[in-house]
Amino acid sequence: MKKILSLISILSVLLLVISGCGKSESSEEENTSNGTGNKSEENASGMPESMVWSVYSVGSGTYNDMAAIADTFTKKYDSQIRLLPSDTGVGRMAPLKNKTADFARLGEEYIYAFEGELDFSNKEWGPQDVRMVWAPVGPIGLAVREDSGIDDPSQLKGKKVPYILSNPSVNNKMEAYLAYGGLTWDDVKPVKVSYSDQGNAFKSGQIEAILFNVFGSPMFELESAVKFKWLDLTDDSAETIARVAEVAPSVKIEPFEKGAGMKEGEVVHGISYSTPITAYSDKSEDDVYELVKAIDEQYDSYKDVTTSLKDASIEKVLLEPLVVPFHEGAIKYYKEKGVWTEEADQKNNELLERADKLKELWSEFTPNAKGEQWNDEWVKYKKDNLK
Repeated sequence: MKKILSLISILSVLLLVISGCGKSESSEEENTSNGTGNKSEENASGMPESMVWSVYSVGSGTYNDMAAIADTFTKKYDSQIRLLPSDTGVGRMAPLKNKTADFARLGEEYIYAFEGELDFSNKEWGPQDVRMVWAPVGPIGLAVREDSGIDDPSQLKGKKVPYILSNPSVNNKMEAYLAYGGLTWDDVKPVKVSYSDQGNAFKSGQIEAILFNVFGSPMFELESAVKFKWLDLTDDSAETIARVAEVAPSVKIEPFEKGAGMKEGEVVHGISYSTPITAYSDKSEDDVYELVKAIDEQYDSYKDVTTSLKDASIEKVLLEPLVVPFHEGAIKYYKEKGVWTEEADQKNNELLERADKLKELWSEFTPNAKGEQWNDEWVKYKKDNLK
């Protein structure tokens, strides 16, 4: 019954968002024009009349979260919001870069884009002026079949595990799970699959583990076809934590409950990280401010629509920049609310300086770079020249 009610709730939100999107699709140019850094047209509340958000694929936990928030904004502010879903990190970043989206809910591709690494280490990309806006933190779990005999990531040795196409953020979380078990990619059999196709691959036996948002509707659908369990990371020894931190410094091991396939009251420890709403630095300060204000003020209106939205309150989101700076419009609101600290401000200024240095180094590096994918060269060049 819990699963059915959850799916009904999600479907209701999606239908409302699709209905809202339909009102504005006939004028797509107007809907996407406010990604240029200029202030967009507002309604009486101060919110933009229309926005485009780049998001994860339909059915994912973060898509459902953003659909719920979009629906709330349509009801409360009459703001028409169009969601652009994508299965890949580059696919979610590209609409921000080309100004067809105003904001994006991203995995750690925002970090790679800021640094110009991995998929963003080529002549089309390089270091990007991306900024965090609102940064909820949530779990991504690693599940196996109940009868697999696998109870710990260390037992994945020799097993078929997902390697997500064009998604370095999710692959980094797989690497973190492997590191927890003292393993690397060399110890397992990576199977290339898209993030959203993991369910079918898991059912067919193509992969023996599935890495997914624990609150994603595809996982609730999967539990009716396959009995699975989330691997519980209970080893908090310094050695284990150090192994995880070495490959994935932006993650934590934290408890979660009420995920797909879980019993009432069951608690599992898994990898947790931020999947922030982001914008480019030239996005209007006023637009970012109004968005953050609306997300905060309407929290009670959307917090119960999905399981994970309870963690989207201003008391629980990340409010200190770790590797990417916050947007000035977000900082303005956080200062008003008294939640922006001097330490956060100092760290943010340091990261802004880093952004300038990265762009300067990129312009020096690219004329002599070889091939089409420059990641290894670029990482070494940064290490040698970034002080």
